[in-house]
Amino acid sequence: MKKAAYVITFVALSLIFVMAYYCCYFYATNNMKSNQVKTIYDEMEENPVLDNSYTDAGKSEEDIINDKTRYVLEIYDVNTETVTTEERSIPIEFLGLDREGMIEYISEHSKDNVDENVTNVQLVSFSSTCIVIRKSIDNQKKSDYNYWIIDESGIIKVYKSDKKELYLDTGIESAGLEKEDRKKLRSGFYIEDIKALYNYLETITS
Repeated sequence: MKKAAYVITFVALSLIFVMAYYCCYFYATNNMKSNQVKTIYDEMEENPVLDNSYTDAGKSEEDIINDKTRYVLEIYDVNTETVTTEERSIPIEFLGLDREGMIEYISEHSKDNVDENVTNVQLVSFSSTCIVIRKSIDNQKKSDYNYWIIDESGIIKVYKSDKKELYLDTGIESAGLEKEDRKKLRSGFYIEDIKALYNYLETITS
């Protein structure tokens, strides 16, 4: 009988300890979850401004040119002030470029254009969906002119008619010129001779 009583007492005490342990465990767990532990979703509900901060590692929202990007070329005739557009396949050299890379590419290659009638090339718009590039052309014969004048980074510069050899850095800032003059200089244009060049510079700065 005593042995049976000991066994029953032992089992009863064991059950009491087990129940006490689990009660303490669940209490501690629930208290920690409610007061200390927060998930990303808890933070987002309390601070909506954080929504955009939780992004996948390595995810980039930067626009990059790919093989599905549309390429629209605008041809602007500086003499008639008309624009024609045509859609072309993306050149392989454009693939993988971002906006800054595209501007740098145009800047490096615009003066190497084999078409002597092209006076300027500029990026009009850029996204991974579509890019628009404008070429300004002057169909008058290059041989009739000795100089080519253009606004480069806000400064008026004069090149020889080949558009490669710098003849004169005028130091004149285009920001203070009339709107029509700024527009014309952005595209660039030829000037016949030295007299016409200095007459033009005097006119826009007077």
